[in-house]
Amino acid sequence: MVSLKSCVEQGFDVTLFEKESSIGGVWAPVAGKTWNTLHTNTSYFSSMFSDFPWPKDTELFPDQCAMYKYLNDYVDHFGIRKFIKLSSEINTVEKVNGSEWSLKWSNQQGTMTTEQFNYLIVATGVFSRAGKHDIQGLEHFNGEILNVSEYRDANLYRDKRVLVVGTSFSGAEAAGEIGTVSKYPVIQLINKPYYVVKKITNGKPIDAHLYSRELADYLSKQDPTKISDIIHAFYGSLSRENDNVQDLNPDKSLAPFLTISNSYLDRIKDKKVEILLNKECSGFDENGLLTYKKQQQEIKEKIDVIVFCDGYLCQIPFLPKEVKDKMKFIQDDKFLPLLLHKCIFCLDNPTLFFIGMYKGPSYGSMELQARWISMVMAGIIKGPTQKEIEQGIDEEQKVRDQRPRPQLPHPFHIQYCDYMARQIGIYPDDDKLQDIYKQYPQLYKLLYNNLMSVACYRLWNSIYINPNSFNESPCPIAMSNLQLLDDKIYNNSTSINVNDN
Repeated sequence: MVSLKSCVEQGFDVTLFEKESSIGGVWAPVAGKTWNTLHTNTSYFSSMFSDFPWPKDTELFPDQCAMYKYLNDYVDHFGIRKFIKLSSEINTVEKVNGSEWSLKWSNQQGTMTTEQFNYLIVATGVFSRAGKHDIQGLEHFNGEILNVSEYRDANLYRDKRVLVVGTSFSGAEAAGEIGTVSKYPVIQLINKPYYVVKKITNGKPIDAHLYSRELADYLSKQDPTKISDIIHAFYGSLSRENDNVQDLNPDKSLAPFLTISNSYLDRIKDKKVEILLNKECSGFDENGLLTYKKQQQEIKEKIDVIVFCDGYLCQIPFLPKEVKDKMKFIQDDKFLPLLLHKCIFCLDNPTLFFIGMYKGPSYGSMELQARWISMVMAGIIKGPTQKEIEQGIDEEQKVRDQRPRPQLPHPFHIQYCDYMARQIGIYPDDDKLQDIYKQYPQLYKLLYNNLMSVACYRLWNSIYINPNSFNESPCPIAMSNLQLLDDKIYNNSTSINVNDN
C-alpha cells in the first residue's frame, strides 16, 4: 500500500494486485495472521506512516481491529483504493522486451488475464507460509494441529492440553493468552531462553528503549566483537523479572534474543506456562504422547492441541527461476531467504524492486524503501550501480553465513532508515544537522534522545526536489507529531494507561 501511494505521488499509472479479498495483510481479520485480542508489541508511534498519524486518543498499543482500521483509513485518506485489484493472484511473471514485465493473474472467478508493465514491485513480505515443523514422531500425534496464523481465541482451548512450539513474539503472546484461561498448564517447546520484557518498561513503551538514536549512536561506536555482550547486558537491564525464573536464563555465549509480552512472564511464574527446551524433548512416541525429561525423570504427556509458532517461509513462486537465482533465493531459509542490495535492489534487474522483505520495525523502513524506489523510477535520483548492488549482495551473504545467527538479520534499524533517507535527500548529513540543532534546539531532544519517529523523515523536502530544503523551517506537521510523541511518552510517561491483556 505504501509502495502504491508513493508511486501515485510520482504520477505513475499503478496497479496493486492483492490476492486476498481485503487489504491489510497480516492484520486483515479473515485472511491475516493475527487475532482480535492481539495488540502491537510496540507503541503506535512505531506502527505508523510518517504523513498519517494516529488519532490522539488511540490506545498506546493498538489491537488488531484498530490496526486494520488504520490501514483502511490510510488507503482512503490518500485516495488509492481505486488502484487496488482485490482477489487477484499473480500466477506467473515473465521478463519481456529486455526490461519490462508480463504478468498473468487470475481473479476470484478464475479468469486469467495478461498485462504488461514497465516496473515491478514485489511487496509480498517474508511471512508467506508456515515453515516445516520439525518434531520427531509428529506423525503419531492424533490431536489438533494449527499454525499461530490460524489461532483466534484462547477460550477454545480452556479444557485442552496445549503444546506451543516456538517463542518470539507470537509464541509468547499465544502461550500467555492460553495459559491465562486454560485449566491445564501450557507446555512451550523452545530452542533457547529469550529475554522477556513487558510493553511498558521503566515507565515507557519498550520501543522507546529499543529505538533511539542515542542508543544507535552508542552501539555504532563500540567494538563489533563486544556488541553481543552489550546487548545481552542491555536486554538484561530491561527484563529484570527474568532473574527469578530459572527457565529464562539466556545463554550469553549465543546471540541475545528478545520477546515482548505483558502476560507471558507472569504465566511462567505462576506455572500456567511450562518451558521445555528442545534438547529435553524426544518428541511423540508411538502412542502419540509427548515425551521429555525433567530433572532426569522421563515424562509422557497427552497433548490435545499443538500451536506452531516456529516461523514462516518466504514464497515468491511467480518469479522466474533466473531472477530468483540472481537473489540466491533459498525458500527454506527463515532467517534471510533472498539476498538484495539494501533489501530492495536485485542484480541485473533495474526495473524490479522489493519492498517489505525486511524483518524488523516495518512501517518506517517500508515507507522509506517505497519513497526511494519511486524517486528512482521517476528519474529524480539515480539508483545504485551494478557494482554497488554486487557489493550489497556480498554483504548480505555474510549476514546469511553468520553462525550462530542473531535474532534479526538487520538489527540496526535506525542506521538503515537514516541511510535510505540520505539517499533520497530528506535527512541532513551530520554537519548540517548540527547547524539545524543550533537553530532549533528543541529538535535535538525530539530526534536524538527520544524514540525514533518516522515523522522525522517529513521534516524537510528532498534536496533533489528543493535544493534549499534544509535551509527552510522544519515542516510544522512533522514537528507537531514529534512533539505529540514527546508529550505522550516523556512528559507524561507516569500517567500512561495501557489497556492490554
